[in-house]
Amino acid sequence: MSGCYTVVRNTGDEALHAEWTAVDSLTVAPDLTISDIDYEYVPADWFEQGDHPRYRPPHVISLFVTVANIGNADFNSPYVLGYKDVYGWPRRNDGLHGINCNLEDGAISAGSSAEIKLPVEYPSDTISYSLVLLTNPVIQHDPVAEAQYNSRGLEDFPLTRELRYDNNEKSIALPNPVEIARQEKQKRQLLVGDFVIGPIGVNEQWDSLSLASTFGAPVNVVRTAGDQRANADTSVIFDFDSLTVGLGQGRISWFEVSSPGFPTHRGVRIGDSERRVRKLYGWPSPNTSLDGAGGPAGEVYRYSKDGSTLSIAFYIHDQRVYRIVIGWGA
Repeated sequence: MSGCYTVVRNTGDEALHAEWTAVDSLTVAPDLTISDIDYEYVPADWFEQGDHPRYRPPHVISLFVTVANIGNADFNSPYVLGYKDVYGWPRRNDGLHGINCNLEDGAISAGSSAEIKLPVEYPSDTISYSLVLLTNPVIQHDPVAEAQYNSRGLEDFPLTRELRYDNNEKSIALPNPVEIARQEKQKRQLLVGDFVIGPIGVNEQWDSLSLASTFGAPVNVVRTAGDQRANADTSVIFDFDSLTVGLGQGRISWFEVSSPGFPTHRGVRIGDSERRVRKLYGWPSPNTSLDGAGGPAGEVYRYSKDGSTLSIAFYIHDQRVYRIVIGWGA
């Protein structure tokens, strides 16, 4: 039977098949995965009502997404981090959104990782977010198109082939504001153990001989008259290599550490990020700005026990802890 026939080709399916064939043949390539998701809220407001702090929930919460390259080649191209409210709250667009990442000619080397800060909306109830790494506009055509439709300024990005695509997604469930407030209050409650670092603790009985036998000979011993580090509970100050101790009436009144070798009871050490301090101790209220006198300009995060002068102070510069003081008047 003779005649004229029209053959309809699905070029999209052909391109997808060709791309999967190319990916399946790879032996050396990067492979991105979301290895961890952490969150941090910024309190919108703290205010006092009697002896009980009250909390107003935030409207935005920051997700910190760790993107790891578990492949055997560096990842050198831009990509998109897509995110979606799993439950699709009706007052917001519940589709997939995205942000451009790795735009500054950076690289995620094989075996290394990068952290992305992603501010997201935080409603007044429990919420879950699903996240996905978009690196291949052919294989991941539908989520890429959805993210570009829902996101302002989301730029096109080049195709980068990965070894796998079944490890590009991860989800996180956030607690509701009541639970976050409970967690925050609990973190801010200092216990006796919080005033101990290694073998030394505030209010413990020590003398010059026991200090020297534990930490070695001091590099300096100062009587407190006129010393700016002194307080009413201090009579003599011992400076060791990475530890300074204020002693009064045979007891430790305060001590200061300046070395990563002396982590706090909760695990903060010199060089840690200010975000780690907030994660383990909560948001301080209020912060005290430093003008650089006697040290770098920055902030001090101070936490007090039951409103007393017994406190822990973390001195921060360039978002890193460089000094920790624990004790009376810290």
